[in-house]
Amino acid sequence: MNLQTRFISASLCCVILPFWVSYSLAESPKRETCTTSSCHGSIMAGGGVHGPVKMKNCSTCHQAGEGGSKNLKLPKSHPTLSAIKPEAIKPMCLRCHNTQNDIIKNAKHVHSALKDGACTDCHNPHSSQHKNLLNDSMPALCYSCHSELETQSKSDKTTHGALTIQESCANCHDPHASKQAKLLKNTQPALCLDCHSKPIKTKNGKMITNIGDLLKNSSWKHSALEAGSCTDCHQPHSSKNRSLLSKQYTDKTYTPFDKADYELCFSCHDPELATAAKTSEQTGFRNGDQNLHYLHIQGTRRAKQGRSCNVCHEVHASKHPKLIKSFFTRAFTSGETQIPIIFEESKNGGSCATACHGLKKYDRNK
Repeated sequence: MNLQTRFISASLCCVILPFWVSYSLAESPKRETCTTSSCHGSIMAGGGVHGPVKMKNCSTCHQAGEGGSKNLKLPKSHPTLSAIKPEAIKPMCLRCHNTQNDIIKNAKHVHSALKDGACTDCHNPHSSQHKNLLNDSMPALCYSCHSELETQSKSDKTTHGALTIQESCANCHDPHASKQAKLLKNTQPALCLDCHSKPIKTKNGKMITNIGDLLKNSSWKHSALEAGSCTDCHQPHSSKNRSLLSKQYTDKTYTPFDKADYELCFSCHDPELATAAKTSEQTGFRNGDQNLHYLHIQGTRRAKQGRSCNVCHEVHASKHPKLIKSFFTRAFTSGETQIPIIFEESKNGGSCATACHGLKKYDRNK
């Protein structure tokens, strides 16, 4: 071959070889993985993707095993896998989620879904449109087991606002395990005060008092709060009564007495406190044996409409003994007015002065 022929051959190789290499690279099929194949491509469809899936490391959870594929009805070309038995799911998850493992070991109460079931009862192991890879949003996910709470909330008058904000059920409950009964995140009333240490505006525009400040600035607390229970008076999820009260308690200021209006109060207090005109033991608020609670609640001959408990008493805490208010709020056509209550205790009784009446004194012995 002469020099000219050699030069032409070399030139053709320089042109053809790069073309063939680029063509081969473009045409060569990409290596398919479990998540990119037509078989399992949809498992990453959720907004949140499980870490091992995102890293395309299926073998983190799906272990190889001899003969396992036969029972799984997999294609012959499929890698040999062992079926994941339900009882093996939780130990497998806890290999990575070891923080939850420590919580479960030290907890007094474990969620039955976790104790008796599998993590996948609540979580999608691959991907999910919901936070924390949940199978559904809360409270819908929780209602799939606790259906009685959903039924109750649909028929009840009020629903706890905590169910509709932020973490929903997980605002109050730990979904895995807790040292507290009912899987609560903290003891009462500390848990409730996580939210109720600020004024809260409800959907209907009503303002819920800052209970945290009220308790901090008060010397006397309702006995239920002293015992550490908010649920003695309030339902935690929903209620047929206002303010999530467990039983009826009127919010009216002046109203004819009806025992049913004070069902909540009388679940602890003796009804005779309001129904006995004369008593020597049912109440300390008496002048001799004249029951002054009866006088206020039942009304006088001139004023048949009595005053409800909430006119004089705070329901949570007060700066004054007997949970007496510093003032009560009276609604007039011109607006609301705060009316002072000046109450003082004495050895055998006390005194009270308000805009309703001048100074009145009472003595239990006379």
